[in-house]
Amino acid sequence: RLRASMPEWKFNLFHRGRFSQPAGLIYDSFDTGQDVIEPFRLPGHWPRYVGHDFGPVHTVALWKAYNPETGIFYTYRDYSIGGLSTFEHVTNWIEVSKGERIATRYGGSLTEDGWRGDFTQAGWRIEKPLDGNVESGIMRVYGFEKLHRHKVFSTCKNYLAEKATYSRELDDQYRPTERIQDKSQFHFMDAERYMMTQFRPIAVVQGGREIAHV
Repeated sequence: RLRASMPEWKFNLFHRGRFSQPAGLIYDSFDTGQDVIEPFRLPGHWPRYVGHDFGPVHTVALWKAYNPETGIFYTYRDYSIGGLSTFEHVTNWIEVSKGERIATRYGGSLTEDGWRGDFTQAGWRIEKPLDGNVESGIMRVYGFEKLHRHKVFSTCKNYLAEKATYSRELDDQYRPTERIQDKSQFHFMDAERYMMTQFRPIAVVQGGREIAHV
């Protein structure tokens, strides 16, 4: 009786003790079994990219590496620390990025020039996203995950927690709406969107195999 009247994911969670993807999950193509991997030494020649979301309490940074031979992105480091000065954050980012070839850094909404300027003056240049539309940014990330050309190191716990719960609000019939649930709480998802505005996932065939071309 309950199963007939409840969404499948909710019935499984509360009455069977089984977790399944909640209705409205935005990145529903991201497969933790396939796309979450153990850390490995990334080749030095792979370009790296950093995304940021700003705030006095939640200042986050997200690092990705790109394998030009396979078209796969690797999210390999997340950073979330509040209560530090701009200079302290920059010092931390420079330290953890030693020896890495950072190609670009993007962060903040289109109107957050003040934040970008402060970090740039402190020695960590951050560019304005190329596209300020939330849905457009989500679809670019989604495109790579649909092709399973995005892998995440298992050590990125905070990022993975957001990825697993980033969802649409539901209406009275438990159907997803266009609104994002608690959007202001998902800082890593915003940082990722800002970073990925420079890429467009396109499935192409190269050497007899399909890859994600950027």
